[in-house]
Amino acid sequence: MTQVQSQVSFDILAGDDALGLERLTTDLEADLSAVGEVSRLVSEPKPGDKGDAEPAPAVLNVLTGVAPVQIEALVRVLTGFARRHKDRGVYVQLDGYEIKLDHASAEQVDDLIATFQSAVKRHQS
Repeated sequence: MTQVQSQVSFDILAGDDALGLERLTTDLEADLSAVGEVSRLVSEPKPGDKGDAEPAPAVLNVLTGVAPVQIEALVRVLTGFARRHKDRGVYVQLDGYEIKLDHASAEQVDDLIATFQSAVKRHQS
């Protein structure tokens, strides 16, 4: 079965703490798990970072099938998260492209679907 891999992250806002970010990440991870395999990409600490460094955004790696119903489900999860958290940008990286969803406008949703469709075509050829 052909699959496509993407990475998903979101903006950190002023006032965010590690616990709140973990809760958001866990919620998004659970939603994404319903449509594909999800793992967290762990970032390496920068040299000189101390334990009290600013929280870093989590990046979720998502592996999903390429059937239209699977891509539609993934897009629904991503746009739903963006709409629930309108103050945050949600970033989706796929095949060298990055799409930012903020408020998940119809145009952004169309761009996201087109990017997934393009990636699927490249992976199938």
